[in-house]
Parts: sequence; structure tokens; C-alpha cells
Amino acid sequence: MKLNPSYRPLKIHTLFSKRRFCSAPKVSVQDNDETAKDAQMISNLKLIVRERQSWKIALNDTDFLKTRHVEEVLIQTLDDPRFALRFFNFLGLHRNFHHSPESFCVLIHALLKVNLFWPASSLLQTLLLRGLGPSEVFEALSKAHEKCKFPSGLGFDLLIQNYVQNKRALVALMIFRLMRKFNSYLLPHRTLSALLNELAKIRQFGVVLEVFDEIVKAGVRPDIFIYTVVIRSFCELKDFVRAKEMIHLMESNGTELNVVVYNVLIHWLCKNLRVWEAVEIKNGLVKRGLKADVITYNTLVLGLCRVDHFDVAVELMNEMLKSGFVPSEAVVTNLVDGLRRKGKFEDALSLLIFNEMGRRGLHPNDVTFSILIDSFCRRGEMDVALSFLGKMRGLGIKATIYPYNSLISGYCKLGNLNLAESFLYEMINEGLLPTVVTYTSLISGYCNEGKLHKAFRLYHEMTEKAIAPNTYTFTALISGLRRENMMA
Repeated sequence: MKLNPSYRPLKIHTLFSKRRFCSAPKVSVQDNDETAKDAQMISNLKLIVRERQSWKIALNDTDFLKTRHVEEVLIQTLDDPRFALRFFNFLGLHRNFHHSPESFCVLIHALLKVNLFWPASSLLQTLLLRGLGPSEVFEALSKAHEKCKFPSGLGFDLLIQNYVQNKRALVALMIFRLMRKFNSYLLPHRTLSALLNELAKIRQFGVVLEVFDEIVKAGVRPDIFIYTVVIRSFCELKDFVRAKEMIHLMESNGTELNVVVYNVLIHWLCKNLRVWEAVEIKNGLVKRGLKADVITYNTLVLGLCRVDHFDVAVELMNEMLKSGFVPSEAVVTNLVDGLRRKGKFEDALSLLIFNEMGRRGLHPNDVTFSILIDSFCRRGEMDVALSFLGKMRGLGIKATIYPYNSLISGYCKLGNLNLAESFLYEMINEGLLPTVVTYTSLISGYCNEGKLHKAFRLYHEMTEKAIAPNTYTFTALISGLRRENMMA
């Protein structure tokens, strides 16, 4: 079949013939020549691209192809960014053509314009792998943006997101500053929020507040996510007055509120022992149309434990359970330990931990049980301590060294040394290694009973196991020897 002459394939050697670059007697003529040749080559190259000719044949020799020619062809094919990308990739992958940063950036802007985010992101990653500095990439994006008159700043947005995702918050901040200096495009809320959060992660709280002031002055109306990181920054700087002012501003300007932002303030107030202020904020949620969530309650109970207000903590725990929330293990453990230290825990724990919480599917962990067992052992209530060890096993929780040490110590103080020593061998059979605390309790118990031979037998046993005795071990042995008048 004969080809119509008007569609005859164009060969690259006819476009880039060496003869066309040989003679130029005068500078001005050469300049004009170069411009004319550039225009001709771009026109011919566009024909090859547009008419879907075989690129492998027509673009067989690209020695005389310049980056400016490709840039112009890409610009003239922006009405079809997918096709422009195919041409770009063909030259790079099949002809090893080294594209200019501007060519990359023209395509990035064009692809983002038609919501092709993945290929645009891939192109940007490839460009950054060339080792260009952030300001060089920004300059290339700016030139392409200005030259092609793209309507949005999505390319700059993508660049900042890339640096944020790669934990380069300060570089992202530099791009943000350059944007503010050279163009008026405002970043989307999600990008501003991501930038501020990443700055907060590296503890640049002052910078977060500076950027916040800048975007507000530029006309951005912050959303709940931006406000949250700003409030956290004020709290980190211990400026609770301004943190509260920011919340009042949100409440007054119609920002959509949620409990998360209040939880941030509650957390930091509790951390700084300003628990009653935190409780007031929680109590004020209802009139704002919000409800405390599990994080609110957990934070407050932990905060109240830190300031030793255990009665209020128990009340809040009861309120939490009635609201259908299950406290975390950390909260339960801290509350149990606090009540133990205050000697107020027996009735509260029986009701709160093992009845109401058990019905909600939350059971104490090994730490909580260890605290309880130790408390009862200190009070000499060994039967109760053993019942808790039984409950622990019934829940499938493997006992650690700590409840065994408590039981051994408790029985030693009561003079029941045989039972105490039986727990030593039970824990060994369970695969637990005795500690200096374990042996010292038994040594002290035998010394108090005048059974020094058994005390020294255990002393030699522990040293043979490479368990180093401590001051309490030697004190117990010395006291036993003096009691038996065996000190020289």
C-alpha cells in the first residue's frame, strides 16, 4: 500500500542534519539561524509526536536533540498530558535522553492539573533523586508554572508534601517561605496541617506559631486540625493562657469542634499537675454539644492519680464505666497502685475492678495482680493474696517473679518458712529465676527463727547461682549471728 506523501515518515537525520549547523558567518545571522532551526526542529518533532509515527524509527538518532526542543514540544502537547508523558518516558527510557528539570516540572504541573497525582509524584521523586537542591527544584517548578500559566499551585503543594513525608520539615518550611515570597498561592489545609505537625514532631513549636500567624494573615481560615497542632504547641511551651484563648477563638468563629482538641489541652494540663482545670474543661464539654470519650476519661484518671486524688479518680472511673467506656490497663494499674499506697483499696477494688470491669471484658494484667498480691501480703492477709494468685491463673495470666517474691516475704514474716520455701521451688519449676530479693527474704526469715544453718545453706545456694548478695542479705545474717551470740 502506497503512503500518501503528506504522511511520509520523517526521519530524525532530516531534522537534525549536520549541514544545517555548519556555517554562520556573522553572530547576528547565526542567532537568527539558530532560532529558525529551533523552530523548524520543534515543528517537525511535534509532527512526529502528534501524528503517532513510529518513534523508534523517526527518533532513531537524537544526538542533535536539545532539552529546549523537548520542553517546547511538551508545552505544545499539554492538552493531552498522558501522551506528553509517554513521549517524555520514551526519550528517557529508550534513547537515554537527559531531560531538563524544567521538562520534568512542566509535566508535573500538567499531570496534577488533570488529577494524575501518582505519575506526577513519581516524576517528582525521579527529579529529586538527581540530587537537585530544594531551591533549584522550586525554581524549576516556578519557571514551568509561569511559562505555562498553570492555574493552581499543586506542583508546589506536592513538593512540600514530599519533603514532609520524608521527615524533612525544615526543607518543606523553606519551600513554603519561597512560595510566600514569590507567588500568592495558598497551600491546601491538609498540607498546612501536615507541615505544622511535622514541625511539632521535631519540637519547633515557636516556628509552628509563626507559620500559623503567617497563614492567618494571608487569608487562610484554619480548620480543626491546624488549630489542634497550634494548641498543642502552646501547651508544649506551657502557655496555657494562649492555648485556652485559641480554643475560645475556635468556639466563637464557627470552627467545627470535636473532643480531640479539648483532649490535647486536658492531657497537657494533667501532665503539668493542673488537674482541676482539666476536670473543669471536661465538665464543660456538654454545653458545647460534645461528650467526653475514652481518652478524656483515661487522661483524667491518670492525672488525678498523679496528684493523689484517688477518691475522685474512683468516681470518674465509675462514670466512665457507666458511659460504656473500658479503661486502659495503665489507668487500672495506676489507680490500683495509688489506692494500695493510701490503704483504701479493698472495697473499691472488689467492686470496681473485679465486678463492673470484669463484666465489661477488662481484667487486671500481671502488673495489677502483682500490686494487689503485694498489698495483701504486706497486711498479712495471705489467704486473700493466694486467692488473687488463683484468679490470676484462672484468667490465664502467667505469674512473674514479683507476686512470688511478695508471697515468700509475707510467709517469712509470719514464720511459715516451709510454705515460703515451697514457693521458691514452685517458681523455679515455673521457669522463673529467683533474685537476691527472693533469697534475702528466706535468709531473714530463717535467721529470725534461729535456724542459721538453713539461712547459710540458702546463702551458699544463691552465691553458687551467681546471685550477688546485697546489704540486706548481710544485715540479716549478721543479725542472726548476734542473736545467737555467735559473733566473735
